[in-house]
Amino acid sequence: MRLNIATAVLVLSLSSGVSFGNDSPAQSKLSTESGKTLSSNKLSSAQPKISTEMVRQIIRNKNIDPDSPQGLRLATFLVRFFNDPQALAGKTGLSGPTIAPEARLRILRLMSKVMSFGQEACGLSRRTPDVAELTRTLSPEEFNANIALVEAMTLNVPTSPDEHYPLADRVSANATVNEAALDAVGRSNLEKMPTQAQLCSAMTEVFAKLDKMPEPEQRRLTFEIFQLLQGRPGAPELVMADPEAYLNLVFDERQLSPRILSRLPKDGSRPLPFKRIVIEGAWVSEIEGESGPVRETFVNRRNNGVVAEWLESSGEQADNASITFALTYGIENLRGQTILKGGAYRLANLRTPPLDLTNISAIPGKTFRYALSEPELNSDYLPEHQCEIVGSHPASEISSSLEGNAIELLCVVPRRNKGLPATNRSVLLQHYGIALNLGWTVDDKSGKYVITKAAVE
Repeated sequence: MRLNIATAVLVLSLSSGVSFGNDSPAQSKLSTESGKTLSSNKLSSAQPKISTEMVRQIIRNKNIDPDSPQGLRLATFLVRFFNDPQALAGKTGLSGPTIAPEARLRILRLMSKVMSFGQEACGLSRRTPDVAELTRTLSPEEFNANIALVEAMTLNVPTSPDEHYPLADRVSANATVNEAALDAVGRSNLEKMPTQAQLCSAMTEVFAKLDKMPEPEQRRLTFEIFQLLQGRPGAPELVMADPEAYLNLVFDERQLSPRILSRLPKDGSRPLPFKRIVIEGAWVSEIEGESGPVRETFVNRRNNGVVAEWLESSGEQADNASITFALTYGIENLRGQTILKGGAYRLANLRTPPLDLTNISAIPGKTFRYALSEPELNSDYLPEHQCEIVGSHPASEISSSLEGNAIELLCVVPRRNKGLPATNRSVLLQHYGIALNLGWTVDDKSGKYVITKAAVE
């Protein structure tokens, strides 16, 4: 299971609205000095403003001393809030247009400060946006930080309506945040949902790194973060809506480094007998939630032996949908990337010149090694495959529509320490110049790919 830490971290924030007990400010009735009531959801510029004394009375009704430091601070904020029609209507901050870069950075800094107070304060802030409870429960320093955050998200928030970034840049920004969160939580815990304390700590570390980045990168990163916080489609969602468009945008061998590109065959020199192959099946995995349908698409663009592909999988749990993109030459990945439903991993590239493994002999027991594209998802493993040829059989045994020979490979990826290596059981379909991963083992968990249909165009 590829746990998406970034989304979990990014939603750890106070609500953009302000709650006062069981009533939201847009629904509460504020007592006037004359004893009449004024519904705050009917405020307009022509109506009388909400006075400080009216707000102080509300605070008293919540058993908070309006003359205490926290009561005074709360009253100042609520007077501003109740007299701001845009904020009151939920048309600013996280409920409004795209927030300007400088305001985004300020909000993230304030979020980081709130999360830095420890698990109890962080958990309370996440559990309820009830300002009255925050006033009674938090220390003065914690309370002031929370109020400052709510103010920054609701009052006079500058906007940036014309801000746009290329999709590839947004995916890269999303991956940077996701990987920073993974580092903060701990990559050895990828199969476990992090605790509240871990997420709060991770958020603080992520924003500390963000603060040190140059302005152009900060701008892109905060834009992508706030797409998620403001409930708009993030880069991963856009990619998953049209994976082939992203494949064509990012997975083109002409974008590879000259060192790698110079070792690949020229266009037209390695004709392959297909334009597109679509293979359907299912993962059957011992890892909880990972089993589910799989659809793998291979595209031959230039008859040079290089194949672009993407694999869509949807596990038993709704948040386990993912797409893995690759640019391959035989069994080697020249470039790869995994996009999850709510987060992306960094783009990985082959660092060393590729080997020509497209025409290996099917000699059982023969061994060879090849490098993996980097950075690898899990740094516990070495970036190389150590493979042995197990045997061969007709490709039609995999699916009746496939032709040629299928060479069976057993490959291991060693750990950097003395732990168990990861293993992959795959086949190289020589007629098509593509490889299929049919089974794997990671630690004490294993799985297999059950193919049900293959269509060759």
